[in-house]
Order: sequence, then C-alpha cells, then structure tokens
Amino acid sequence: MKITWKHSIISLLSLITFGCGGGGGTDIVAGPVTGKPTGQPSTPAPNPIPNPGTPPVLSPDGVVFFQSNASAGGDGSATSPFNDFATALASTPAGETLFLYAGSGPIPFSGTIPGNIRILGEGLGFTTTGFSVTAGAFPRLQGQITLADGAVVQGVQFENPTGHGATAANVTSLTLDSNRFTNISGDALHIERANGTLRLTNNAIVDDSLDPTDGVDVTVAGSDNLNLTFNSNTFSTPSRANSFDNGLKLTAQGSSQLTLNAQSNTFDVQGRGVQIQVSETSVFNGTLTQNTFTQTPLEGISLTTGLATTDTAQATIVVDNNTFNQPLGPGVSLLAGGATTNNWTVQNNTVNAGGNFGLLLVRGDSAFARSSVSNNQISNAQQVGFQYTSGTASGGFTVPLAGEDRITVSGNQVTGSGVSSMNLNLVSQTHAALLTGNTTGGPVVMLARATNACAGAGSNNVGGAFAINVENGFSLIFDNRGQTTPAVSFPGAGTVTPGACIP
Repeated sequence: MKITWKHSIISLLSLITFGCGGGGGTDIVAGPVTGKPTGQPSTPAPNPIPNPGTPPVLSPDGVVFFQSNASAGGDGSATSPFNDFATALASTPAGETLFLYAGSGPIPFSGTIPGNIRILGEGLGFTTTGFSVTAGAFPRLQGQITLADGAVVQGVQFENPTGHGATAANVTSLTLDSNRFTNISGDALHIERANGTLRLTNNAIVDDSLDPTDGVDVTVAGSDNLNLTFNSNTFSTPSRANSFDNGLKLTAQGSSQLTLNAQSNTFDVQGRGVQIQVSETSVFNGTLTQNTFTQTPLEGISLTTGLATTDTAQATIVVDNNTFNQPLGPGVSLLAGGATTNNWTVQNNTVNAGGNFGLLLVRGDSAFARSSVSNNQISNAQQVGFQYTSGTASGGFTVPLAGEDRITVSGNQVTGSGVSSMNLNLVSQTHAALLTGNTTGGPVVMLARATNACAGAGSNNVGGAFAINVENGFSLIFDNRGQTTPAVSFPGAGTVTPGACIP
C-alpha cells in the first residue's frame, strides 16, 4: 500500500477510536494473547511479511507498518514497512495505528510518542478482515521516551539503560496495555502531573540486570483530578539485589484528587509493593483487591496520610482479598497524621508469615480514623498479628490526648504470633473499639487512655488473656456483648462502667 490520505471524514472519526468499526474504517482487534505477561517472552524469528491469501489485502485500511530490519525505502505498507521509527511516526496520520514488527535487536529512539495515534506491537498482534499477525516477540524501543497526552501503546518493550523507561507530564489520558518494561536504570514509568484517566493493564515490569528505582511512579498536585486503573500488571525480580524499590508509588499533593482501582496485580519487588502518600488538602480514594505480594521487604501496601501537623488531607481505602506471602514488614501499613480524616477498610486478606506485624494501623496527631478490620487470616507474625496504635503507648500522663479512633475488629483469625495476637494502644481524645467474632491463638491486649472512651467485646475465642488496661485517672464504658472465652479483665486502677459502645 502506498500511503494515501483519502479516508472519508466518517472513516477518520471511526479510526480515532483506534479500531472501532464504522464508516470506511477497519476493525482492528488485539491478537490472541491470553493471560498476562509474566516473564521474558520467547523470542521467535520475526514474523515474515504475511501473505493474507486470496483476494490479497496488501494492507488493512488505517494501519502503517514498521520493521527495523526491513529494506530501505519502504512506504509503510505491510509488504514494504518503514525501517526508520521516526519516519514511521511522522508518516502515521492522526487517528491511525502504527504497527511495529519485532524486527531484530533494539529500536533506538529518544523522543515523543504522539497522542493522536495508536502504537501496536507484535507482542500483542492483531486481527482484522483478511489480515492478521499472531502475537510474537516484543519490539524493543530503547531510549528516553516521552509519552504525549493521549498516547496509546500496546504490545511493545520499553528499555532505557540510562534512565526512565518512559515519562509523561501534564497528561489527561494515557493507555498502556500488555507492554514490557525491562533493562531500565530509573523508573519503569515516571508520570509528573496527571489530570484525567490513566489505564495501565497487563504490563510486565521486570528487572533483568540493572538496579532501577521504582516501577510506576505517579505524582498529582495542584488541582489535578486523576482516575488511575491499574490492573493485572506483574512485577518480577530475577535478581533481588537489582530489583525495583517500589512497585506502584503514588503521591498526592496540594488540593489534588486521586482515585485508584488496583486489581489482580502481582508484586515481587525489593521495597514496598504499593506506596501511597497523601498530604496537604488532597483527597485519596483507593480500592486494592485480589493482588498478590511476595517477599516485599518493607510493606505490601503502605498508605501515609498527612506529612505535616497542619495537613487536612482525606483518605478512604479498601484493602480487600489480597495475599501477602512472607513480607518482612507488615502486609498492610496504614498511617494517619496531621488533622487528616481517614476511613480504612481491611478485609478478607491473607498474610502468611508476616514480619513484626501482620497488619499495622497507626493514628497520630489530631487525625480522625474510622477503621473496619474483618475476616482477615494472619499467621506467624513475629510480634503481633494485628497492631493498632494511636497517640503513643508511652510517656505517661503528659501525653496530649488528641484525635479520634473508631474501630471495629470482627471475624479475624490470627495464629502463631510471637507476643500477642492483637494489641490495641488507644491514646486519644475519643475512642470506641468493638471486637467481635475473632479467633486468636494468643492474647488480646488493649490500652484505653482517653477523655471519652468505650470498648465492646463479644463471641471472641481468644487463646490467652483478654485484657483492657484502664489506667488510674481514666474511665471506660464497656459494652459486654457476651464475651466468655475468656472473660475480659481490667487491670489498672481506672473506672469501668457498663454501657453501649458503637464505633
């Protein structure tokens, strides 16, 4: 096909959707890829120029072709691809697809991927009427690559031994599907400022030999409002000495808003699987579900809200049905400071052989935290299976009482903890804690120190003592909901009176 620009207006509009049928366009469907890339793909010989059969379809409409080892002088057709990547980019009309054969060796390129075309690599393949390319080797884009606003890249491999694999800034739309990032010395993907919708799915982020920094690093600030979908991505580490510091690192500053949906990802990294920092007056809403974390030396999931005492940020997070295998730190670490408002839901997770803590929740300063911790299975934490700390557990009566804790702990199973199964240190202006239906292999211990405090317990099966320490000079309202195995004891010289406790 000689490149011509004779598409009708209807065809161009349909092609802007990158492959949706309509007008004079052609449906382009991603090739037969199943599952997600989990490691270095096999590297078959590059696909030959396809013979589409009879009648011949020399090139599908709306697709320009590139192959690094093609003959010089190509026109971008399937039978005569471009062999210079910059020329291929410049020759692909807006709304059309640039298809990259794997060719041979890396494709040197330091520049910008435009946002008005679609980059589709042989790693994904595609099928359209009378023409198909089966999924094969990944074309290797090597260099400092910038993704323009609206960029769509699928089925390629990003490499950069001297920096980030790909960068983007001030984008409102970005789609990266079924790509590989490897042989990188910086971040695999580094995004500064995003205000719109980003989709990162089914990508493999692999460290082979270099010592990179973070996998995916995204910062929002100012009045940015970002919705990030992060699904079915795989972080793998053949050499732990050279692995990524963090898998997914998110930072929300200023008055920004960040919404995260992270599902079915696999994290094997050197530091944290997911690290989230929320500060100033920013707002975070996140759901992390069905993810797997393996040997994360720090935390599997880490959220910190409030980096200064004056911060009034808000964070709502749901951590649901994730699996944490042998983390050296806690599987989940949620920390709130400043004057922030926090809503934490941690449910249905499995933490196997946790570090010092299986789950760690910490509230400080004058922050407000409402927590629900339910139906988690925690085994073999070195110290405490579930640790909740507010204020400080030391310092005597000079500790200022500030902030508010409201926590419900129900239906959890905690076994094999070194010191205690559950330890709640509640030092706050106001706190309410309810424990129901938990089964533990060790003691449950609570410190109640607040101006306005209540606690409740019922139907917990505790393998040891169940003690709530109310210190001299403090009082507690206790809501006995039928706790018998064992009965709650109240060491300390404080006052305990019956009454309702509703977190």
